[in-house]
Amino acid sequence: MSINQFKKLLFFLVIGGFTCWIVSWFFLNLELHELIEHVPFNQELRIFLTERLVKIDTPPYTPCESSKELERVIYVMGGSQKSLKNRFKTAAELYQRGIGKKILVFSEPGITEYDPQIGRNLTNDEWAIRRLIEFGVEEKDIEFVSVKRRGFGTLSEAKAVSSIVSKRNIKYLMVVSSSYHTMRTWITFSKFISNENINLKIYASNDPINLCKQLLEYLKLISYKYIILPIY
Repeated sequence: MSINQFKKLLFFLVIGGFTCWIVSWFFLNLELHELIEHVPFNQELRIFLTERLVKIDTPPYTPCESSKELERVIYVMGGSQKSLKNRFKTAAELYQRGIGKKILVFSEPGITEYDPQIGRNLTNDEWAIRRLIEFGVEEKDIEFVSVKRRGFGTLSEAKAVSSIVSKRNIKYLMVVSSSYHTMRTWITFSKFISNENINLKIYASNDPINLCKQLLEYLKLISYKYIILPIY
């Protein structure tokens, strides 16, 4: 391992530890959460954070028909089941309007709720397929992407998906995430496709978020923008 590689590894370990500490501090301290939600300038702070966290493109009004524009894929960022339901709905709407012809989904190892019809728990990927089909997506147009997460989920997903899109010579990539996560998604994916002739669009699902989570996301955005991505 070279000195530069060692420095990079050490840096990521420090940032990863700092991120974990921030998460614990925000979400395990319920008293702090309640305090933040009731600060006098709550609404002003929400507006300030929203203006910096949100980066959303507007879908075209007409479906894409030309053979060139059929080279379009939609990627749904990973997340909790509650968030994924909203993201799948948004992705399905883009798909049904012809804006994307295939939906790529983060492959999540593990199982979820029990299904009495098949007599076992669904895998996370099976659950995702069912939800997308319910929203009108054909199973043949669903593809799972395996991502090796190394402490930075958004970074890992952007790297893996951008590599797939580049190798397949796909020119249009639509990424779906929660609205408060769109700016960090945009700057991260832009990092990996900056040297490729790929048209990147970011679309948002409508996920509710409290002020505490907004503050956490803002800290992550700053870390990505000024530390993690420049050094990566």
